[in-house]
Amino acid sequence: MIINKAEKQQQEEKMEQAIRELASGETNPLEATIRLDLEIGGITGVKWNPGTGQYTIYNHTARVQLPVRGANKREYKKLQELAVLAYLQAQRNGNWKAGEVHLSHEFSSKDHRFKEQALAIRARYSTN
Repeated sequence: MIINKAEKQQQEEKMEQAIRELASGETNPLEATIRLDLEIGGITGVKWNPGTGQYTIYNHTARVQLPVRGANKREYKKLQELAVLAYLQAQRNGNWKAGEVHLSHEFSSKDHRFKEQALAIRARYSTN
C-alpha cells in the first residue's frame, strides 16, 4: 500500500487525535488501541522503555510517539495501559515478537506473568 504525503499527514493527525482523546479522558486505552490499529494499518510493535526513553507504537509504514513528557499521573497510567494493549494487539496481528513493554520489575513483556496482567487490563475496558 503506497500512500502519498498528504495521506501520511492525515494518518498521523488521526493517530495523534486518538492519543489526545485518551489523555483527555474522552476515550479509554482499549478504544484508543483499536483506533490506532485501524489508522496505522495494523500494529506490529511497541517500545515502552523508560530506561532508553522509547515510547512508540509502530508498524512497517508508520509510528506514533506516545507523549509521556509532561503527562500527569492519570495520563501516564493510561499511556502505559495503551502500550500494553497495543502489544497484545501486535501479537494478535501475528507478530509474536511485538517489541518490548517495561512498566516495572514486576510488569514487563519479558516476564512470564505479563500476558495474564495485560489481559486483566483489557478485561477492565472490555464491554463484552
